[in-house]
Amino acid sequence: MALLDKLSNTLSETTKILGEKSSEVVEINKLNLSIRKKQNEINEIYEKIGEYIYGKFKRVNFITKEELDPWLNEIDALEKHIESLGRIIRNIKNEKYCENCEIELEKDTNYCPLCGKHIN
Repeated sequence: MALLDKLSNTLSETTKILGEKSSEVVEINKLNLSIRKKQNEINEIYEKIGEYIYGKFKRVNFITKEELDPWLNEIDALEKHIESLGRIIRNIKNEKYCENCEIELEKDTNYCPLCGKHIN
C-alpha cells in the first residue's frame, strides 16, 4: 500500500508541476503577443514620422524637434512598456539579465561579467 501512496503522491506532484508550467507558458505567450503589438505600434509611429518629415521637407525644407516630440515621447513610453513586459517574462522564466549590457546570464550569476553590475 505504501508503494501506491508514493506513486499517487508522485503523480499528484507531477500533475501540479505540469499545470504550473503550462500556465507559465500561456502567460509568457500572452506577454510576447503584447510585446509584438507594442512593437507594431512603434513601427506605425515610425511610418507616420517618415510621412510627416517627407511632406514637411517637400513643402518648407525645415523641421524642428518639437514637431516630433509627441511621437518621440509615445515611442519612449511604448519602449518602456516593452522593457517591463520583458522583465516580467524573465521573472516567470526565473532568468537573470543585465539591463546595462542587455545580456542573459547564468542563474547563479550575482554580477555581470561585462560591466560588474550587481544582478538581483
